[in-house]
Amino acid sequence: MVSFVTLLGRILLALIFIMSGISKIGGYAGTIAYMQGHGIPAAPFFLYVAVLVELGGGLSIATGFRARIGALVLVAFLIPTTYLFHMKPAFDAAFNVVDKLQLIEALKNLGLIGGLLMIYGNGAGKLTIGKDS
Repeated sequence: MVSFVTLLGRILLALIFIMSGISKIGGYAGTIAYMQGHGIPAAPFFLYVAVLVELGGGLSIATGFRARIGALVLVAFLIPTTYLFHMKPAFDAAFNVVDKLQLIEALKNLGLIGGLLMIYGNGAGKLTIGKDS
């Protein structure tokens, strides 16, 4: 039972990354405009990187294949993403909350980082494809 619950948890955690990567492919022009609106240089390049990281890391977590590496890559991706796209817009210069939705998004990402760090620390469990490390 524990193995199944761990697998289900991995799949649910991975789903947000997989769906986000797919939506970035489908909404290429809009995603480029969004990134440029946040001051991201070379947005097309970073969009390709984001899609690769989200799909690759998400599939790694879902399948358990090299899940610890996938989790660390996603953590490294989420740190600047959370800051640039959610923390900065959530606060003004005096650190007052100006956008509660962006604050919630930032906190959601911090929760995702927590789940990913748990996978890194504890592994993917028994139901995996290939190696966990």
